[in-house]
Amino acid sequence: MRINFIIDCDRNFLAVIWALNKEDSPQEFKIEETLSDYRVDRVLRKRIKEIISSEDFMGELGKSKRLYDIYTRNIRTWREYFNKYYDNLKKAKAEYNLFFKDYDFSQLEKYADFFGGRFPKEADFYLCIGCTNGWGRHSGISDNQFISFPRYSENFIYENFLKDLPVIFHELIHLPQMKYYKKEEREFIEMVTRAFAPRGIIINEHLLDKNLPEAEMISIIKKALSENRTYFDIKSELYEIYTRHRSGGI
Repeated sequence: MRINFIIDCDRNFLAVIWALNKEDSPQEFKIEETLSDYRVDRVLRKRIKEIISSEDFMGELGKSKRLYDIYTRNIRTWREYFNKYYDNLKKAKAEYNLFFKDYDFSQLEKYADFFGGRFPKEADFYLCIGCTNGWGRHSGISDNQFISFPRYSENFIYENFLKDLPVIFHELIHLPQMKYYKKEEREFIEMVTRAFAPRGIIINEHLLDKNLPEAEMISIIKKALSENRTYFDIKSELYEIYTRHRSGGI
């Protein structure tokens, strides 16, 4: 598999509009103070992801009068902001490319088998400037495309890159789940995925709080992997852990 880290000013703008329209988001965006009339409903917010992932970005954007109006009203302000911090995105992209240049993706195949899926030949991550606090965010926009907001993106430092990197692995583990991800209870499948990354089987397991349900899931998943059993074979065991912790049990 090949991972493409992409910087695109206009797609970044729509990604920010998507993020700013998320209810109860912990993310902060200073650019919000200078943008105007950017609120959209849930239908248009969903449409934003489709436009970002489209090959004909401007053509698809032009089909939505409301989103196109937001774009034309704010794009000049946005481009000034984007150009000011563009070098931070370039630094992040360079670090990601360096890390994954010689990464052996074959070691992830056993996890694809576990989830009953496959990794695509390529996956795209649109690196986005804008998030100004410690809550970076990554989100799928199509079967093999993601938007990625590095934390503290106005001030790139290597230590923050190291914190964002494991979240890339979390998103990659979603790829073999695509056929059924939306059919699962959202928090449950996310919890299972967190057992792999950003603190789990693949990376940073030593940093995982042992009191979290993900820590309990890891031992079951590791045993299943050693026995060539799948997610579907042990799903009921994992779900029992999820429901017990959700209800306040131990």
